[in-house]
Amino acid sequence: MHFETIGNATVICYEDRPVLATDPWIQGAAYFGSWKLSHPIPPAQLDAIKNCKYLWFSHGHPDHLNTGSLKQLRGKNILLGDHVGGRMAVDLRKQGFQVAILPDRQWVELSPNIRVFCITTVIQDSVLLLEINKRIFVNLNDAGSRDCSLLIRRIVANYRYSYLLMLSGYGDTDMINFYDEDGTLIIPEAARKFPVGKQLSTAARGLGIKSVIPFSSFHTYQR
Repeated sequence: MHFETIGNATVICYEDRPVLATDPWIQGAAYFGSWKLSHPIPPAQLDAIKNCKYLWFSHGHPDHLNTGSLKQLRGKNILLGDHVGGRMAVDLRKQGFQVAILPDRQWVELSPNIRVFCITTVIQDSVLLLEINKRIFVNLNDAGSRDCSLLIRRIVANYRYSYLLMLSGYGDTDMINFYDEDGTLIIPEAARKFPVGKQLSTAARGLGIKSVIPFSSFHTYQR
């Protein structure tokens, strides 16, 4: 029983063999060529992702649901949150993928020692709680804990070992090149350079989580 993180926002869960990989961006660019992976996926982890029985996608942004990577992931059981409208499910089924919608806020067993608890959010994202051998991993990816913080706290309180995985950074992809009506640059939030470690520790304390794993931030800009 073990897990590892790799790439931008991928967790690989193992029980004798690879069982689940989340948001596998394994090749190619995102956002019309503007983003790329900061590091190549090593062969062992690439093979593990390709051999997972299940893949879970949190939301439709291309650094999480990457169309170039999907070409290498045929034949997998894709798990999605119960999003309003079901656009991702519809599009993936049209491409020939087997898609299952996880029931919202219910535990689903994937193997004897691995189960998942999916929470859809109002921003059409989703959070995944992973229980691996009686340890809890809270994968917030880019979703935050909107409307589910108290629920997560109640669940996490039942575990001795807990880990937070979430987006971190200065917010450098949000609202940077904006000007007011006079042509004056609006100073972006990223300019504050609020310490990333403080962001993560504050979020973990708020959810009652004991440990943090940096996550959903391992990309770089190439133009």
